[in-house]
Amino acid sequence: MEELLAYVNGLDGQVRVGVTASMDGAWQKRSSGSNYNSRTGHNFAIGGYSGLIIALVVFSKNCRMCQVAKNKAKEPKDHRCPKNFSVKKSAKSMEGIGAVEHCKHVFSRPGDKVRSYIKQIVTDDDSTTRANLRHSIKAVLDDRFGD
Repeated sequence: MEELLAYVNGLDGQVRVGVTASMDGAWQKRSSGSNYNSRTGHNFAIGGYSGLIIALVVFSKNCRMCQVAKNKAKEPKDHRCPKNFSVKKSAKSMEGIGAVEHCKHVFSRPGDKVRSYIKQIVTDDDSTTRANLRHSIKAVLDDRFGD
């Protein structure tokens, strides 16, 4: 843990406060147990002490404006495209990827008077979320401190 704190605080010289967050995600189409094909999903991180949303992400596999332009073989007009998730990925992976995005967001959020990082995470029994978080954090520590 001391190595993690040294790494966290040493990146930009600012001391950060560890926060507890509860994370969960969902998608808008019910799964059948093995078929996770929803086109949209969302994920929230809620502060463990405040009960307030500290991070959120919304995923979308498609964009209506882009699809209409593609059907007409034209370039889409300038727009705020909501497509931010690969069609090839399962909707089930949205929850785990969202949790990793929350950790990155809380760590690098500009303008906060007090900098923070997510120290403890409370989740449901979704093993994908936990695996994504472990793998991502392990990769960062391995890059920084070696295997």
